[in-house]
Amino acid sequence: KRGLTVESIYIGGDSTLESWKKQFDIAKILGVKFVTAEPPIKLWDEIDSLAGAYGVKVAIHEHWKGVSQYWNPDTVLLAIKNHPNFGACADLGHWPKSGINPLDAVKKLSGHIIGIHLKDIAAYNDPKLTDVPVGKGVVDFPAIFAELKKQNFNGHIYIERDTEDQPSNLTSVIETIKYYNDQISKLK
Repeated sequence: KRGLTVESIYIGGDSTLESWKKQFDIAKILGVKFVTAEPPIKLWDEIDSLAGAYGVKVAIHEHWKGVSQYWNPDTVLLAIKNHPNFGACADLGHWPKSGINPLDAVKKLSGHIIGIHLKDIAAYNDPKLTDVPVGKGVVDFPAIFAELKKQNFNGHIYIERDTEDQPSNLTSVIETIKYYNDQISKLK
């Protein structure tokens, strides 16, 4: 009605293929291009086939060590191997929680990144930390944006805040857009 489209959603099926099918049904109804998910290793083949049947790619998301089996980009690459409907969702603020430099991870996942969660974190190796405004933490965004340009990345970039600013996150989202536009203008 308002002309809005849903490009992607996060889905979280359980350990049964039926639960994943229900999530893909919702994704199909919404007309998404890809879903962000952390599929169980034992269902990689089945979920890849399901994604192909639905015509919806799976961008594997990586929460931090101790929460996700995908905290390390090497595991994401293992999942992608021989699964043509899998790619990566690069969550730039989660990798530092596991001690991983986001620039190194983006380089490692070159050619496989479907979407990006744009966020920052105050320090490395502290999974208890919540995010900080983009450009105020440890993530080297100018280098990441340059690398993404080098990779000819043309996927989606989502502003994501795990912290809830009061009365809303609108101010930090506007600041992130300004920061992003400023950084991108320097790449031209």
